[in-house]
Amino acid sequence: MTGAWGAVAILLALAWVVSFSAAHAPGYAWVAPPVGLLAGSGLPLQVLLPRISRAAR
Repeated sequence: MTGAWGAVAILLALAWVVSFSAAHAPGYAWVAPPVGLLAGSGLPLQVLLPRISRAAR
């Protein structure tokens, strides 16, 4: 399930970048929503990563 959510998040971020890359305001603020989506979906994994690595050993 986590892999599916990661794939959905990446697809949504790519769709956002592709749709706004042609006509966007000057600057880089238009990429903030997909960056936030990817960072927000990765942060819970960082909390669980030590537990996952300990369980794998």
